[in-house]
Amino acid sequence: MQLRKDMLTIGDLIAACQTDAERRKLQLELSAKWLRYQSLMSDRGWTQSEAFTDYQREIQQRLTENG
Repeated sequence: MQLRKDMLTIGDLIAACQTDAERRKLQLELSAKWLRYQSLMSDRGWTQSEAFTDYQREIQQRLTENG
């Protein structure tokens, strides 16, 4: 899914940021994409599955490691 790829790319950019202003801008963009991702998954009914919960946890962990 392109949205997931975008989130991971933004996470990588946050990790490489030189300035706080740039980091804040990217974190806002990441937050918006994360909310969109959660909304899409909820609309599709995937949020109730155990597999989705595990997948969501893995994505959050990767994004936290980069942020």
